[in-house]
Amino acid sequence: MGGGGNENGRLKREEIAKVIRDVVVEENGQGLKRKAMELRDNMKKREDEEIDGVVEQLIQLCMRKE
Repeated sequence: MGGGGNENGRLKREEIAKVIRDVVVEENGQGLKRKAMELRDNMKKREDEEIDGVVEQLIQLCMRKE
């Protein structure tokens, strides 16, 4: 995905369509899709770990008050 465009730095419709086609349809987009899925999975895992940490802290707080 290059830095193409006209002299004003604007992209042409054809260039935008090609990039979208490459990402959505062609194999060039498979790496990007795979990376996006990896990021999604990593974020979910991190979120789950953070929630587990909060739950553990709540349990510890509740046990102290008893």
